[in-house]
Amino acid sequence: MDCHTCLYYEECEEHCATNDKCDEWMPKNSLKYKMKLVIIEAMEINKETESIIRNWAGKNVVVPSPILEHGDYWWVYTPDGVISCIPGDFIIRKSNGKFYPCSRDTFFQIYETVEEHLKL
Repeated sequence: MDCHTCLYYEECEEHCATNDKCDEWMPKNSLKYKMKLVIIEAMEINKETESIIRNWAGKNVVVPSPILEHGDYWWVYTPDGVISCIPGDFIIRKSNGKFYPCSRDTFFQIYETVEEHLKL
């Protein structure tokens, strides 16, 4: 193995000799990156927030109504087309002003409350 393909290149011979496939392997000249801090606005979809979301998102979001045949589905107009979401999901407004739906699980994997992060 080329020593510069392992993050442990200073101890590469010893480290890589004990690993069939080194878990710390990286292509030569590659770097690791993390996402920059991006602050977004978000609201969880539920009965209590329905009217607030209507005012906040305007025509970007269509909330369920008795006329719609799809029941609890909400529709969000995004630059990528219309995307559905359900109660419990989040609607986010990114820094570009565009709205997107985000599932609850994904939301909490990616985002945290700003106060928790900034320690104001």
